[in-house]
Amino acid sequence: MYNPEDSLSHGKTQAMKGRLFTAYSEIFRNSVKMIPSTKISQTILEFGKPLVSQLPQDHTKEEFEASIKLVIMVWNAVVIDTWNANNNFERDLLQRISGEPKGFQLVIKRLIKRKKKKFGNDPRGVGHYWVRQGDGEFIFGCEARLGVENVPAKGPVQ
Repeated sequence: MYNPEDSLSHGKTQAMKGRLFTAYSEIFRNSVKMIPSTKISQTILEFGKPLVSQLPQDHTKEEFEASIKLVIMVWNAVVIDTWNANNNFERDLLQRISGEPKGFQLVIKRLIKRKKKKFGNDPRGVGHYWVRQGDGEFIFGCEARLGVENVPAKGPVQ
């Protein structure tokens, strides 16, 4: 069985372990800085405000859920493309809505642009989400997902 300490002096081994620890610490610190501190549910509501605000004053839970589902679909398409460094999900989404009314297509395109420009630094995806009714209002919540293997670290690893 190979033991790296057999081929390196104890001092060199300790120094190598120290450099690795420093490198991993730097990656972790920089990755954590990139994850916003706001709740993902608050971020999604803020991101989707242009669409959700168009609902009638007396909208139903189903109408709110449909709007949120659309907002999350657009958000996740852009996020997953960012993780994968391509635009496959965005392109697929736009292709799927190509037969829809132009006004609907415009809403989707504006949400895509909004995600990229105003929320582009947020690498979190949305997993499970829910809408509950309580005290005359709708309560929205969701779980954040992160493609950890795709979170870029700032700065060089030394």
